[in-house]
Amino acid sequence: ISNNWSAFDMIFPAGDFDGDGDPDVLARNASNKNLHLYKGNGSGGFVSGTGAAFSNNWSAFDRIFSPGDFDGDGDSDILARNASSKDLHLYKGNGSGGFTSGTGAAISNNWSAFDLIFSVGDFDGDGDGDVLARNASTKDLWLYRGNGSGGFSSGAGAISNNWSAFDRIF
Repeated sequence: ISNNWSAFDMIFPAGDFDGDGDPDVLARNASNKNLHLYKGNGSGGFVSGTGAAFSNNWSAFDRIFSPGDFDGDGDSDILARNASSKDLHLYKGNGSGGFTSGTGAAISNNWSAFDLIFSVGDFDGDGDGDVLARNASTKDLWLYRGNGSGGFSSGAGAISNNWSAFDRIF
């Protein structure tokens, strides 16, 4: 469906990030660290002419992913972990391929214990997007339950042990 994605160091699904009803893909350029939006066409490909950068300089982040609608407003959002502080930041999608103003605040501090962080959407079935993370030392998989308003519910904990056999989980 598309050739030569070697310019990107991160590629991930973003749900319907532009609000047209079709799933989209986001990619971070490896050299300038800008985010690019590849709009899905609803039939297994991308909208012609898509792939333009829509947000600049994401170099501060070592993990970027989308949990879908994390804040409960109906639009897909982005979570990113700051490489130095290890804080998790929420970038609220605006439903048309960008972010709402004033977005990017830290929603959770010090995720340094985790070597892999990702989301599979609503993992626990409560209607809110969740985050999974693998502990770097124990390799246990942890569930952080989203609260539907841009944060986490109490009760995060290990849900499965020893995921050391896997170098990528998504």
